[in-house]
Amino acid sequence: MSPTADIHLSICQPLGSPHWLGLLDRARYYRWMFRRLGANVTIAKNRLRHGAINFVFGAHDGFNTAAAERHACVFVNLEQLGEGGRQMHLSFIELLRRSAVVDYDRGNVAAYAADPADVPVAPILYAPT
Repeated sequence: MSPTADIHLSICQPLGSPHWLGLLDRARYYRWMFRRLGANVTIAKNRLRHGAINFVFGAHDGFNTAAAERHACVFVNLEQLGEGGRQMHLSFIELLRRSAVVDYDRGNVAAYAADPADVPVAPILYAPT
């Protein structure tokens, strides 16, 4: 019998920004999907967990990159990038280039990945509540 994976979903909330609430539904969707796979899942804002794989939502609004050196992180990109997309700060694009990323749309991957096959795409679909 294999051990159950510990997954932590971390939502970035910059001080004074209410926009992080828009990421809560996305994090809940990931929680639902990971639980279906048998993982132990926790959610928090602005916290990473040692001993878990941290899926980070909202890093485009600011993320302490030193924290990614001390924790296992996968960044969830939910921003439209590239032609017609949002102009993101170069530090965010660089973070995506050097990190593990899951993207919601294959069309975004060329904006930061040398090999698009390196980035899994996980569209947000229907999930029962």
